[in-house]
Amino acid sequence: MADSKKFQDRMAERYSKCPVPDEVTNRKKPEVTRGHLNPGMEIIVFGCGTTALIHVLFFRHVHASNI
Repeated sequence: MADSKKFQDRMAERYSKCPVPDEVTNRKKPEVTRGHLNPGMEIIVFGCGTTALIHVLFFRHVHASNI
């Protein structure tokens, strides 16, 4: 679990430094994300907005929080 937290912290820091530049890129991001994951997975989406609605079609279960 500690390794997972470290990974998430590292990814969040990296993500915050690279805002999405335009709407086309923003729409492509969920597709790119799915390319790194398995459809049978349960995933957690933080700060999701509509992203969770997009992912719910592709994964076994989506836990989402917009906090």
